[in-house]
Amino acid sequence: MQSKREQTRDKRTFWYSIARALGWVLCTFIYPICYHDRRRIDNADAPCIVMANHTSMLDPIFIALAIKRYEVHFLGKRELGINALFKFFLDKLHTIFVSRHMTDMAAMRACNEVLKNNKVLGLFPEGTRVPPEELMQNVESGLSLIALRNRVPVMPVYIHGRVRPFRATHVYFLPALDYKYLMARGVGKDVCDELTQLLISTLIQARQTAQQTLSAR
Repeated sequence: MQSKREQTRDKRTFWYSIARALGWVLCTFIYPICYHDRRRIDNADAPCIVMANHTSMLDPIFIALAIKRYEVHFLGKRELGINALFKFFLDKLHTIFVSRHMTDMAAMRACNEVLKNNKVLGLFPEGTRVPPEELMQNVESGLSLIALRNRVPVMPVYIHGRVRPFRATHVYFLPALDYKYLMARGVGKDVCDELTQLLISTLIQARQTAQQTLSAR
């Protein structure tokens, strides 16, 4: 008899399997990853939102490799789909294209649909890649709006430092955000802003903890 975890496992699609295998090779031999508290994401059930800071183009790979039970539907900037061949592969990998710095209702509806279908949504609230020293200085509010409207768990991930070849990248899976007290207040701008501030403070605290832990080694 299948366990609950086996029953909730996504059926792996062909292109996602290929991309995941290539990512495994890349991250095993060139960009090694050191995961911390990975059990948190292993124990998380869909639907949920996985959010992380954005330091490199490899960030989605780091996250997708860690999540074995589900295929992640990542939000990506619309410019990634300019090349037809690249767009073909990204479409096969469930990418949701979004126009940055503006309200994209089609992308918002697509994100809502992912969560309604009990899938995992992957978001980078900074909206673009930023250097580690500028962590969470400019954060888009869309994640907070999506989370509050769908009332799903938000799983924060912190990617530490600059990603460099042949040097371990430390990826921290943090506890799910506790924002039920905000859900009770609805989906107004003030509530979205408070949730956004909670996201920011969570990742900044994670950076401080990582720096202290790694420097003590």
